[in-house]
Amino acid sequence: MKKILTYAMVLTLLLIGPGARTAEAKMVVTHTVKFTISSKKEASISVYATATSSVKNIQTISYLQQYKDKKWSTITSWSKVVYSNKTTFSKTHSLSKSGRYRVKVTLRYTGSSGIEEYTIYSAERTC
Repeated sequence: MKKILTYAMVLTLLLIGPGARTAEAKMVVTHTVKFTISSKKEASISVYATATSSVKNIQTISYLQQYKDKKWSTITSWSKVVYSNKTTFSKTHSLSKSGRYRVKVTLRYTGSSGIEEYTIYSAERTC
């Protein structure tokens, strides 16, 4: 019986995917975060998201973070709400210090079946 339950749990995880919740697949089609730093220390952030037609709005909250003192600290943040099932979001920010940076993006999808929220981290960049 224990082997059957273990097998069922593994099969469920494989079908759902790592870290996924079954409700998440209902609204989101795709989302992407791009983060670059130019040679002139200018950080560029782009977020693209598309959801099913049942989504009425998408809120994007982006945080530009720097790694210092052994933790990630938010330098600045931006927020945008779009009353559609698609959104794009782009920002640039001049960096005053060299170091390690990343972007944390929270996407909140509101639709007829409720609210789904995702947090995405970009790859780290240095300058």
